[in-house]
Amino acid sequence: MTRTYFRTYKSVYTMLPARFKPRFVALQLLILLTGVVDLLGLAIFIPVLSAVSDHSLIEQSEYLSRLKALLNISRNEDFLFVIFLTALGFFILRSSFIILSHWIQSKFVFSLSEYVGVHTFKYYLNQNYETFKAIDSSRVVRELTISPQHYAKYLVMPLLLLSSEFTIMGFAVAGIAIYNLNVFILLACTVFPIAFLFHLFLKRRIRNYGIVQNELTPLLL
Repeated sequence: MTRTYFRTYKSVYTMLPARFKPRFVALQLLILLTGVVDLLGLAIFIPVLSAVSDHSLIEQSEYLSRLKALLNISRNEDFLFVIFLTALGFFILRSSFIILSHWIQSKFVFSLSEYVGVHTFKYYLNQNYETFKAIDSSRVVRELTISPQHYAKYLVMPLLLLSSEFTIMGFAVAGIAIYNLNVFILLACTVFPIAFLFHLFLKRRIRNYGIVQNELTPLLL
């Protein structure tokens, strides 16, 4: 699975137009940052909600008790109100950042699709009449409309998201291994083998579906 991923990543990056390669790298970093911000949002809200449900956790937690003393707040209710508003503000900023990130990703996908479609159109436009006449019209329509969208939306974008998920998952697994080695061993013995078998099962099906799609799409146009 790892070999397939890196081979696909290298092929996609090599095929990208030169003007899109820096944007591709920047977008990869943005998606990674979005995933980290998303995890931080969950990490912040979990202890806040736990403290709201059980006020004794404030005194039991070393970090919460220090923060309470630093803010010079005596009542637990006032302290919970302050940290809840802070967490809510962070959650609003987090949601706004995620929306902005998705907008940038969508803009990149549509720009790439438009670029590929326009250059494909110019390629066919520069062919001589006899060569162009010999090309199947359904193939031309597919390569001008469907193929650019599939390339940008269903190959480049998922690859970016997959790269980010792999990185974040690596951080999460490393954190679990450091925090509790027994839980990590349990995951390694249960989840990882199932994920590997699922990949083997799904890989062949996806390849077959792609072949069928390439055969049937021209017939629908």
